[in-house]
Amino acid sequence: MIKKILPIVILLTTIFWSFYSQKPTIDTTVDTDTTSYSLANALRHLKVISEKPHHVGTEAHDEVRDYLFNELKALGLSPQIQKAESARLHYNVDATTITNVIAKIEGKKKGKSLLLAAHYDSVLASAPGASDAGSGIVTILEGIRAFLAQKKIPDNDIIILFSDAEELGLLGANAFVADHEWAKDIGLVLNFEGRGSGGPAYMFIETNGKNEKLLSEYIKASPNYPITNSLLYSIYKTLPNDTDLTVFKEDLNINGFNFAFIDDHFDYHTMQDNYDRIDRQTLLHQGDNLMTILSHFAFIDLDNLDSDMDHVFVNFPWIKIIQYPFSWIAPMLIFAVLSFIVLLLLGIKKQYLSVKGIFTGFIPFLIALILCPTLSFGLWELSITIHPDYQEITHGFTYNGYFYILMFAFFNVFLLTKVYHPFVQKQKTLDLFIAPIVFWLILNLIILYTWEGFAFMIIPVYAILVTIALIFIFNLKIEISTIICALLAIPTVYICIPFLQMLPVGLGLKFLPINALLIVLLFGLLFPVFIFKQKLRVSSTISLCLSVALLLLASFNSSFNKDQKKPNSLNYVYDTDQQKAYWVTADKVLDTYTQQKLGKTPLPIPKELKRSHYLSYASYVPATAYPKLTSAQYRVINDLSIDGMRYLTLEVNLHRPINTFKLYTNTPISLKSLSVNGAIINNENDKFLIQKKRGTLLNYTLSDTNKDLIIALSIKENDNLDLTFKEISYDLQKHSFFNLIPRTDAMQPKAFMVNDAVITMKRIQL
Repeated sequence: MIKKILPIVILLTTIFWSFYSQKPTIDTTVDTDTTSYSLANALRHLKVISEKPHHVGTEAHDEVRDYLFNELKALGLSPQIQKAESARLHYNVDATTITNVIAKIEGKKKGKSLLLAAHYDSVLASAPGASDAGSGIVTILEGIRAFLAQKKIPDNDIIILFSDAEELGLLGANAFVADHEWAKDIGLVLNFEGRGSGGPAYMFIETNGKNEKLLSEYIKASPNYPITNSLLYSIYKTLPNDTDLTVFKEDLNINGFNFAFIDDHFDYHTMQDNYDRIDRQTLLHQGDNLMTILSHFAFIDLDNLDSDMDHVFVNFPWIKIIQYPFSWIAPMLIFAVLSFIVLLLLGIKKQYLSVKGIFTGFIPFLIALILCPTLSFGLWELSITIHPDYQEITHGFTYNGYFYILMFAFFNVFLLTKVYHPFVQKQKTLDLFIAPIVFWLILNLIILYTWEGFAFMIIPVYAILVTIALIFIFNLKIEISTIICALLAIPTVYICIPFLQMLPVGLGLKFLPINALLIVLLFGLLFPVFIFKQKLRVSSTISLCLSVALLLLASFNSSFNKDQKKPNSLNYVYDTDQQKAYWVTADKVLDTYTQQKLGKTPLPIPKELKRSHYLSYASYVPATAYPKLTSAQYRVINDLSIDGMRYLTLEVNLHRPINTFKLYTNTPISLKSLSVNGAIINNENDKFLIQKKRGTLLNYTLSDTNKDLIIALSIKENDNLDLTFKEISYDLQKHSFFNLIPRTDAMQPKAFMVNDAVITMKRIQL
């Protein structure tokens, strides 16, 4: 009986271990060692910093800046303020006045500096920013306190950068890199971020070159909980997010490490990114990352961390991280293929395998490979149909998303047991291994030519090949071979299972079909543990019961409440030229808050409104116009044409307090350079910065010092300049004449879009 249960116990224990080992447990004892990182101290800072939203242009933003300055001063440092106009090109030009807080710990030797970075601004306009990136700020504050208490003098200078305006386009880091004298001395950046409210803090290597030296030094630093792999950066680059580290990498070719967490992604950029919801273990993990890494990189030569070699790396049981060069990927794959062929021929010769059985074994695997992802896709679409409110969570990961991850996992195991049932009863067990191995080898061949960082997926192939070889060599009985299969699968499970959570949390539940695909691939290598004949019925029944129970739990937890707030959006848009106004929303499912202005049947946005740059709002209704909401006025200061180029300078006078000024082009334009209030974006290679048919040219966020704007453009002389000014103030709730009933405590502003805004628009043709 023990032999039959042991493989399941091994598998479940490994799954638990793969998650439990990802971050430290909280020490409930009172902090007594002043030289160690104190979670209590970090939380004390975080409570102050995240008391309220503190985006650029607010009083709270200035209060947080002053708090950080004073805390660095209290540590015995000499902090400084860097204030500058900063502009940076991404899809368009982002600009503002930034205020960075900077300090330095002097090192003993002359060489490259170590930079510790996190941004202190929160996102526009309702997020308190506890995780993003208050968590990074307090990690550095407390980490530096503990480091200084150790009375060690570092070899390298340690620069502390609490950057501003990261949320507006990495503008604080941009100004530091462009204008501060310390930037040229940096050899390595450690950047701390948050993209949710909890979970393990993943390490991402960012470099323009190769990763071998960076990875080797990271491993030498001996972090206690290194959660990383060479695939993470590839996934990260597919996301529409950068960090301050991007500026250092792109503009100064400086290497770095990002430490970021993504669990509870639904809190990201919302009012629920607050002090109470942040995971204390996550904050402790960030502190542990900093203290171990800082103690290493503060004392090594940072002059040359570049490398001519890339490594595959991944978390591995017992030894934390396994690594090997990219140059090994092809040989390892070739050796695996050759080993597979030898075992295949040997198995057929010794009658462990049968040719007919091998070909028959492809049937259940192919059926599963098609059925599981297809049904997962269909069931998730059905879930959205049943619960249309899920569409309002723009993160793509719902509050009950963890239930869905587990439910779909068990549902796919149930499907697999049913698909394999008739074949397990008739086929030799080893025959059923062959099809999955073939597909794993194909997967690794694809990886070889696409995402080489994913090449650690050859490890499961070697594990199953060794299992089969041991069965052949020692003629193992079924019970023993099943235990061997479970034991040798420990690395496979440890490596792969966390992806089943990480992918849908970070990228959205629409990736559940990818989870299904991975489960099929894993099941193909582990199926004896689940469905070895006498276990088949039990495995199937348990999987079905658990999937049904989890579906019910997901349904019972699908409603919104004060702890799971419903996101919604409402803006007032006023076209000052036409003197027409609209209430607009991006919501597909209206609630009592949006219905008070939009009713139950608002109009879909017509093409002519989209052409007027109302973004991608789902619906609108006409509203009462308030002419006193005047738009900006402009004056042409300079307008010259030289050598086929037109140079135009505008003075824009703002007639009401706003947070953001946007400049659009309504016609095709080729933009050579753009400056706003002295911050210049141009192209030194005599090429055009932006070539657009229509769309945004400039996003300028106003700080407390900005009243008017000076905007200079250089474009092709024959371009027809047809522009729209769009002024946005996040004060919809404050205007009494709108007579707006506030949200309930079960609602919050929707993330990733303009919200709670009064928007005025003016079109000009020059």
